[in-house]
Amino acid sequence: MIGIGKQKKIIFFANTLWFLWNFKSELAKEFIVNGFEVDFVFLNDGYFSKGEKNEALVKLKKNKVRIYNVRKYNLNDKNYNVLLSYTLKCILYSPFLFNKCNLKIANYDGLGRIFSSRLIYVRLAKRILEKIYFILHNFFYQHTVVLNSSDYIYFLNKNINKPSNISILPGTGINKEYFKFNPRYEIDFKKHYITMISRLNNLKGINNFLALVYITNFIFKDNFEESIKFRIVLPPKDLTKLKKLISENKIIKNNLLIESYSID
Repeated sequence: MIGIGKQKKIIFFANTLWFLWNFKSELAKEFIVNGFEVDFVFLNDGYFSKGEKNEALVKLKKNKVRIYNVRKYNLNDKNYNVLLSYTLKCILYSPFLFNKCNLKIANYDGLGRIFSSRLIYVRLAKRILEKIYFILHNFFYQHTVVLNSSDYIYFLNKNINKPSNISILPGTGINKEYFKFNPRYEIDFKKHYITMISRLNNLKGINNFLALVYITNFIFKDNFEESIKFRIVLPPKDLTKLKKLISENKIIKNNLLIESYSID
């Protein structure tokens, strides 16, 4: 129960301010409209492009969102504090930093690379992490929110959570005022690509994407002009490596546009 006269505060805690700005600012605005104070607490700035950070700071302050690096944050235990902890590192750090919060919720926007890798040392680390999760979700966090049914079932099967203290909230939050979608999901493939943005890392699914390019060519072999167009966007240092990787496969080479990206 929220104490009489206590101010209700939502504390968003994540690795980067960039993540909170891009994925949680609209949710923060909704909380503020409904009478909550909102604090954004982060470990570091993140991946802001030139000038983007200043824009983010101005807009967040205009929307009455308070912004703190975790090293400068002091929890006011006179408020009714609700902790929304995001990303693996922050979920692990929270018991040391936000133990006095009244309601603590762990949020998983995917379980991360450690849960998908087949490498032996990573699998060992996963087993250790599962034990830590069991302790956190039974003795610290009152509730858990996951992105999809696979993660939901995984947490239940590993006894990390019970059905009563875990929920599915699909999507990371998209402001539909800015992103308009055709309800019939029609795509003009002459103008649009299916694009993967990634580092050249097997754990990111690069090989799956290359296989998709290769297989799709056979599906549309009788309708070449209507074939789906693919593009992969990589850091500049990975361009030569990828081109060498596919150099002997003419189907992939001829049906894949390769471009570089930079943070700016």
